[in-house]
Amino acid sequence: MADITQPQTATLAQLIEDHRVTVERLEMACDALEQVEAVFAKAPARDCRVQLYHVSAHAIEGRMWLRSFVDDELIGPARKRVSKFIEKMDPEFHTQFEAFLTTTQNQLYSDIDDALEKFETIKADFGLTAAENERVAADDAESEALNAICRYRCANHDEERERLRYILECPSAMGCAGSFGELAPLILNSILQDNFAARDAA
Repeated sequence: MADITQPQTATLAQLIEDHRVTVERLEMACDALEQVEAVFAKAPARDCRVQLYHVSAHAIEGRMWLRSFVDDELIGPARKRVSKFIEKMDPEFHTQFEAFLTTTQNQLYSDIDDALEKFETIKADFGLTAAENERVAADDAESEALNAICRYRCANHDEERERLRYILECPSAMGCAGSFGELAPLILNSILQDNFAARDAA
């Protein structure tokens, strides 16, 4: 809810225009990211990191996901099935086998870190990192501009109608969706709260 004790420094028309600018920026950022992703996806499979991207552009979400795969699909089953069997047959060799599993696990962790680091370098070389960062920054700017419209204290019913009309008609399906689709309930609730607060204070 907006702070009704603070003076407003921008008009509703200015805030709407600011939001339109951020929408245009977001559309351009989405288009640019899509173009870079298309180029990246068609790049020669120079190594396993690019091949991995070919499988799914969103498969790599961090070290924890990949480490979990090592633990759950590789080391874990070996430790659960093989190691317990060896322990019953040859306790001394079991100790060596456990050490081998731990060494292998740590080496795989190291390989993951190295691969991700090089993968990020490849992304940067293609301009994909910059395009992703601009997409995030543009989305944040669009959300903040829309929130500024919601926080605006309307001076009269005409402004209330203008603001609500603009919010209901603002682009929300532009390739990469703007913030209105997800924030609609919060936006309308904020408007109602602001209106009630302003009238109570009058």
